Amino acid sequence: MKHNLILAALSCALAGCTLRQMERDLDADRQRVQAKEAALGSAQQQQAALEAERKRLAAALEDQNLSAAALHEQLSRMQAGTRPAPGDSPELKQRKQQLGLKLQHYQSRLAALQQGGPTLAEKQQRLDRLKADIRQQLVFGLN
Repeated sequence: MKHNLILAALSCALAGCTLRQMERDLDADRQRVQAKEAALGSAQQQQAALEAERKRLAAALEDQNLSAAALHEQLSRMQAGTRPAPGDSPELKQRKQQLGLKLQHYQSRLAALQQGGPTLAEKQQRLDRLKADIRQQLVFGLN
């Protein structure tokens, strides 16, 4: 009889320990989910900001009077938005990396254009061609 009571008491104690461990595991899982949700929210906000910047740049490129300096500034802002965030998925990181490389290419072309050499009319033609290339990429390639 005593033996049965001891076994019953041990069983209750083990069950209590198991329940406490399960509660700790559940709390840890909840914290991980909250952290992932926060990272996802941040990534979504960053993506929305990048999309808004893309739209602003596309609209600005429609304006033929956009200067090379203003174009450089907008490309730089978009470039900053392509930096990977801690909660980014591998696909999003890859997409941001590809976009970052394209933006670097456009910034290099813009820098070469500003270096001098051709006449002012030729520079304007090259700037207009660069803006058209970027506009086409924004409309067709980045969506």
